[in-house]
Amino acid sequence: MEYSIGEFSKITGVTIRALHFYDQKGLLTPEKDPDTGHRKYKYEDLVQLQKITTFKFLGFSLEEIKQLITQDDFYDSLKKQRDLMQKKKEEIDTALNTIEHIISLYEEFGTVDEDIIISGINDVRMRKEQKQWIEENISEQVAHQLYSLHPEQENELAKQFAGIGNRLKTLSIDKEPSDPEVQVVIEEMVSLVNQVIDIDVLLEELNERKANGLEPEPSIKDELLFKNPFSEVEEEFAAEAFQIYLSNRKRGE
Repeated sequence: MEYSIGEFSKITGVTIRALHFYDQKGLLTPEKDPDTGHRKYKYEDLVQLQKITTFKFLGFSLEEIKQLITQDDFYDSLKKQRDLMQKKKEEIDTALNTIEHIISLYEEFGTVDEDIIISGINDVRMRKEQKQWIEENISEQVAHQLYSLHPEQENELAKQFAGIGNRLKTLSIDKEPSDPEVQVVIEEMVSLVNQVIDIDVLLEELNERKANGLEPEPSIKDELLFKNPFSEVEEEFAAEAFQIYLSNRKRGE
């Protein structure tokens, strides 16, 4: 039995436009009436269309479907597609977790500086690269301590660090680095860092590498890898406040 393109479209639920497109791509090429040029669809075309729609459901592109239909490598293609979809699923899960994290920041603090949000997203997106950089430029031990937290603990710490960053930005507008309110925030920051890694050990490691000429040269690539949420002025403010904190702690104040 033969069907016109309109009849075939009604039977299959596939639009005429899609059927024309599949014909152009060489995926579904029915016979054509030699006199009128009209397409004549048969049972074999229905089977072919079922293959196309099944492969589309599995996430294959039309070019990949064309290859699958003409070659006997379906098993290998399925395995590759599974791996690709698993990777995509992981990326989607990561994106969803990041969105949930950002929403929780707004719910917690009301308003959050845009640069802090961008920095947080970058940390999630570049997590593997950041870990590798720390392994190569600081130490594997430090990298392990920073990146071996439980996801819930990591999200909670990230939220608290974002809150501290938000407050430092606000305080830098009209406060001095030595202001008691600023020093309280710095102390909270140090306390958070100590939950992950002993900050004194970390500073000692960094100073030793600097003394031995092993401190990495700043580069644009590193700046992209670790997105700094602070402006130059804000960064200088935070650095000075931290140095004051260290001096006060050394004096036992």
